Amino acid sequence: MKKFVIALCAALFLPGIAMAATACSAGSGTLVTGDTANFVQVSFTPKCSANTIVDYNQNATAFWMGAASVKGKTSFGGSSSGGAVAKMTDCTLVAGCAAGDLASALASALAACGSSGTGD
Repeated sequence: MKKFVIALCAALFLPGIAMAATACSAGSGTLVTGDTANFVQVSFTPKCSANTIVDYNQNATAFWMGAASVKGKTSFGGSSSGGAVAKMTDCTLVAGCAAGDLASALASALAACGSSGTGD
């Protein structure tokens, strides 16, 4: 659970609002590339628990993410805009969450950041 929360928090923090990127899939971390134009400026690869899926997005001033467990029933999200990780939605599959469930969590996390991702 600790790795899941760390990956979730790490995923909360990326330039203009672009398509979501994947930070964790089936327990494998994907390189989050740093760039001085983004919120994340130093590249890192998150450590992910075996059943976690995490997507994130960012701009120059904020980072937001959505996460879930493929064995769980709830998606979570949060942002760098003072947004603690919180429950976002119930997943659509009874057997567990799927990558598609993260879109709603990301949208909710972005809304918590403000529509521009600036916290306004």
